[in-house]
Amino acid sequence: MTGRSPSIFVDTNVWLDYYLAERPYHASACQLIDYVVAHGLVMYSCVPSLKDLYFLYQRQRKREIREALGDVSPEQTEAISSHAWQIIREVRQIATFVTLDAIDIDYAIGLQHIHNDFEDNLILAATRRAYADFLVTNDVKFRNHSPILAFDSTTMFTVLEAQRQTRAFG
Repeated sequence: MTGRSPSIFVDTNVWLDYYLAERPYHASACQLIDYVVAHGLVMYSCVPSLKDLYFLYQRQRKREIREALGDVSPEQTEAISSHAWQIIREVRQIATFVTLDAIDIDYAIGLQHIHNDFEDNLILAATRRAYADFLVTNDVKFRNHSPILAFDSTTMFTVLEAQRQTRAFG
């Protein structure tokens, strides 16, 4: 990382934290992503995360409406869908997307003995493919099993800010 700004790979749960205010890591995800965008740092993600964000965002919003009102109207469904599309367009603008192929699937399968979660292992494969310096995930189990240096969004913000200050005063 010497001489260049660090790059991060953002896990799906951090995107969900960013867009769903009721999630416990919402504030730190916003702080981190807004910081990365404001400072022009490289932020990676992958298409499967975008697909999951689209689906999970809508599922959560519909669940909230069902709990409050019992049913989701067609108008509410359309509004939720429209907002989910807006989120996808926004994330597409602020992140660089990594593609995955059969080699990454094999890598993810090979990680089963370390971490028994295929989706997380695909995130590891994509992080590796991107040559990202850090993985950001708010999933404690995933962080603890990650063979790639991984931080939660709060810690990642602190690390990036410390590195920026070190460069500024170094």
